[in-house]
Amino acid sequence: MTGVVLSLTRTPFRGEFNWAGRFLGMPAARPLEKVQWRTSRWEANTAGQPVEVQNAIPSSARLIVDGVVTLAMVILAFLVFDDITTDNATRFAVEYSCLLACAIWRLVLVIRLAGTRHFVLGGASALVLGAAVWGQPAIGPGATPSWQPEYVAVVAAVGWFLVLSLLLIVSGVRCDRRDHRLAR
Repeated sequence: MTGVVLSLTRTPFRGEFNWAGRFLGMPAARPLEKVQWRTSRWEANTAGQPVEVQNAIPSSARLIVDGVVTLAMVILAFLVFDDITTDNATRFAVEYSCLLACAIWRLVLVIRLAGTRHFVLGGASALVLGAAVWGQPAIGPGATPSWQPEYVAVVAAVGWFLVLSLLLIVSGVRCDRRDHRLAR
């Protein structure tokens, strides 16, 4: 029996009290410990009972994966907007579904950024995502580039997430190189 569970573990920082642990009987964590993503794998031991095995996912790998997926979503959004503005079709069900998937991924990315204490990047991304959702209905068939606020909001969102994806990839590569240098 094998299953995979993703969980975010965070410990209290200096000056923070572990209220949930206090009332639920959980031990307090060590202060100033890093936030780590973990995968839990359940395996059966020799007695046939499930045992949880945890392996930490390096933060560099998480950053690179998030950056690559965000870059793929930026390219997908650009292609979808190009199809919507240049096509003569009356319905764009597949295209709007793709835009919804892009928005959902970007919301997940905002939550991950906030969860890893990157509040400025997460907050700016949430603001840009909200502006893009607000401006998206103005971009339809036959839309031409203009300085309308809705059009500018959508283009700015595509640009922001392009820059953010490249930033995540570069940060992940630099973090990985630093970890390899420290391991020597």
